[in-house]
Amino acid sequence: MLKFFTWVTSVGSSKLIALSFREMDEVKHKYKKRIKVVPPLLRKEVLEIKPEKGDYLHGYMLNEIYAEEVIQSQVHSPGINMCFFWDKKNVLDTYIVNDKLSFHRLNDKLFIERMAGALAYATTAGFESVCEAMYLDKPVLMVPTHIEQSCNAFDAQLAGAGIVSEQFDLKKLIEYIPHHKTLENFVMWVRQADKIILSELECVYN
Repeated sequence: MLKFFTWVTSVGSSKLIALSFREMDEVKHKYKKRIKVVPPLLRKEVLEIKPEKGDYLHGYMLNEIYAEEVIQSQVHSPGINMCFFWDKKNVLDTYIVNDKLSFHRLNDKLFIERMAGALAYATTAGFESVCEAMYLDKPVLMVPTHIEQSCNAFDAQLAGAGIVSEQFDLKKLIEYIPHHKTLENFVMWVRQADKIILSELECVYN
């Protein structure tokens, strides 16, 4: 059904530009001549900020129901600072659980600043934030909540972003950090995104 929906949205298109976690030399699809795999388009703020290796875990959850999982996970890793963002309504901008864990209402500027200074990142596997973490060299724990995020998590893991879990098991993320490899090729590829995409658009109109 997901493939059918994607096909419907592309009916009549002469070029399909596919944002991806990784480069692909060939798309094995009957419409492969129309499909071009390109780097993700990241915000200027992400491209310009300087990442550092901090002492805290950064995170984002699509649904506030995962907050309890994070709290319980923090109990089992009491020495690690954790800073999570959520979309919960009718709460203060910052909700402090204890001296090691806090939840923040989503704020684009603060989110990127915390991402850049984090030790690692835990998320419900949205495409954009995983790409941001990859670009800023942050190991990622992905906890998908629906089919699109499951696809993201599967592909991002193949690209070397990090690991996939059914819950916010932050101990698992901490154990993974020493094994994570910097994605230098991904960073270089992303820096060419404007040029690559513009080239594809010019081919359509020329």
